[in-house]
Amino acid sequence: MRDNVQKFVANAKKQTRKTSEVVDKWLQKVVNDVDNVNQLLKEAKAKKNCCFGHCTNWIWQYHVGKKLANKNVYLEKFIIEGRQYVPFDRIATLTSDTLDILSEKCMNFESRQSTFGQLLETVKNNDVSMIGLYGMGGCGKTTLAMEVRKLVEAEHFFDKVLFVPISSTVEV
Repeated sequence: MRDNVQKFVANAKKQTRKTSEVVDKWLQKVVNDVDNVNQLLKEAKAKKNCCFGHCTNWIWQYHVGKKLANKNVYLEKFIIEGRQYVPFDRIATLTSDTLDILSEKCMNFESRQSTFGQLLETVKNNDVSMIGLYGMGGCGKTTLAMEVRKLVEAEHFFDKVLFVPISSTVEV
């Protein structure tokens, strides 16, 4: 079960997904429990004898067997808990620093200054509740909107800024 969850974690990280803290804690517990069980198994395999090595120590074997039986019940519950972590991941979000680097690489043309100013004035207008940008693909609508978002966040025009890029036709 541990290997299956670790494979899911590895695949999720390859797909830029984050695992939840619960899964990470579960995997850490697995590592600790595997070490404990291996130690108990080594104890069980060790030949503890009494009477100068002529008899096996039945009391000692009984105690080690009880520990292993208790651990077995615990591990069964632990495995059942691990099976529910299969759908455990979520898409990792890009940090705002990454978005800033992307927008800084785009040049600020003079023809865009008037559009930028109009968009900023529209954002400041209290009568407008929704703004839509449209045009040919690749002309810089998203970059322009990200620049306005950065300025609005820096100037604290609003408590919360929500940026939702929509790539398909929307009926309003």
